[in-house]
Amino acid sequence: MNELKQISNSGLHDYKVISVHIDNDTSTIEIALTDLHQKRVNILIDKFINLKISNREPWGKGTYIVSSDIQQIKDVTIMIIELNSGDIISIEFFGSISINSDL
Repeated sequence: MNELKQISNSGLHDYKVISVHIDNDTSTIEIALTDLHQKRVNILIDKFINLKISNREPWGKGTYIVSSDIQQIKDVTIMIIELNSGDIISIEFFGSISINSDL
């Protein structure tokens, strides 16, 4: 899956997190980002089962991605994003992940 490769190994480094939208009825999460060229990038995750977002800012304010990775444990995929604030976004899901950008 190309989307998984794009996210793994800090593939989203220096992208800025704009928003995280959760639709509990459809079990989807949409993460809006901007890339290094200020182009909008949307990550859509289907069938999420667990979402954790910290907002403690242990390293100070920040919304840029320091690292991103994907782990696969049996049927569950886990996406982990660390921000330059030191906060973590962790999403576990059974479904698909897609990345769309406004070009």
